[in-house]
Amino acid sequence: MLDIISTYTPETISLLRRLREQLLVELGKSHDPKKILSFLSKCCVVSIQEDEKTVRVGVPNEFIVQQLKKFFHTDLQRAVQEVHASGYKVAYSTIHELGEDHPLHADVKRLLHIEERPKTQLETTVKDELGEYFGILFEKKYKFDNFVVGSNNQLAHAAAKAVSEEPGTVYNPLFIYGDVGLGKTHLMQAIGNAIITDHPEKTVLYLPTSKFIDKVIFAIRHGHLNRFMEQLEQIDILMLDDIQFLA
Repeated sequence: MLDIISTYTPETISLLRRLREQLLVELGKSHDPKKILSFLSKCCVVSIQEDEKTVRVGVPNEFIVQQLKKFFHTDLQRAVQEVHASGYKVAYSTIHELGEDHPLHADVKRLLHIEERPKTQLETTVKDELGEYFGILFEKKYKFDNFVVGSNNQLAHAAAKAVSEEPGTVYNPLFIYGDVGLGKTHLMQAIGNAIITDHPEKTVLYLPTSKFIDKVIFAIRHGHLNRFMEQLEQIDILMLDDIQFLA
């Protein structure tokens, strides 16, 4: 599929990109724009197969394919018939190289009128105020590069990787669960390390759940709960390990 894409003419690329834009706008009539951004920001229309009456959508990984089939397939197929031609169906191909700078991409935020969250004065100081916790639990040895991917954690790995690439928008929230020793903490720390490296402007708070509960109790006892809630609202990524302690 990638070799085929590399041979597309500028006219074909323009046609496929325009169809993608039309499909996104049509989906925006029945789906939350931010949900569309989370799942479809790196998906492109890669071909129109007239003989099979199929619009083929390129998807960056198998995890997103499953999510599209679960949440969007019916409406996406309806959108194809609405904006392209009746009788057409949707098919998916996994193409790992569909990065943000791919020529088939479009500006999803512009199309769906998604505005960036405005910065506040509190946000400029939240890292200092949470300094005793900020980043101290991330160990550099935990990375995606040295995570062993197997059949029992493939989907979790793909989802975690996607979160690190689009923090705060993709799979929000993401809940990772499994038996002891399957790599849950490794994945969480890999997400944190990747975000700190690739998105240094983001505020990340990573706590064991027991420590988070201590912070909440302390805030309640000292009448600072509202202030603590305001601080949390300014955090881009909140990561809680061993969340079962909330029970």
